[in-house]
Amino acid sequence: MRIEKGSPGYVRDQQRVRTIRTILLFCVVAAVFAVGMILNKGDRRNIYSIVAAVGCIPAAMSAVSMVLMWMQKPVEASLPGELEKKAGHVKLLYELYVTTAEHNLYLKAAAAGVERIAALAEMPRKEGDLQAVLKHLRNALTDSCGYVEIEITTKKEVFLELLSDMEQEYTEFGEEPDMQEKTEQMARTLLALSL
Repeated sequence: MRIEKGSPGYVRDQQRVRTIRTILLFCVVAAVFAVGMILNKGDRRNIYSIVAAVGCIPAAMSAVSMVLMWMQKPVEASLPGELEKKAGHVKLLYELYVTTAEHNLYLKAAAAGVERIAALAEMPRKEGDLQAVLKHLRNALTDSCGYVEIEITTKKEVFLELLSDMEQEYTEFGEEPDMQEKTEQMARTLLALSL
């Protein structure tokens, strides 16, 4: 059973899936090459060698994807339960790895509320990652959803306070159908921007 992107456990599931896929792709490449060698009595100058060489491209791309996923660590098992208590009706997403051309940031959790997104990030690896990803998210969400306020923090206590505020806003304004649709659109955009 596959775990959907944005759900707790997604990183661990994708580590397993992408590793298996990469191994299978390299096994297919090796098998095609071996068949060519056997059919041509050890001469590697054949069409099977070309097919095997071309087959290395998707296998290598899968390997890159696998390595990127193994660089991430899943959220602690206790975090989703703790956040769900505070979130109420606010939509929560977990384990999002957001990338730009030069900067990357791992979001342990993100919450989509009434015209507002809050995220709990892992400590950035390089200086400027947080601001660059924040700008990237702001531009993408503004293009797809209109005005959206975005806050990213690395402190769990601050994120829990933001969740409480967002839940209170939801009880005041979030029942309107157009607000619910905008919240879903913000969540879909966040998922699309994540690895």
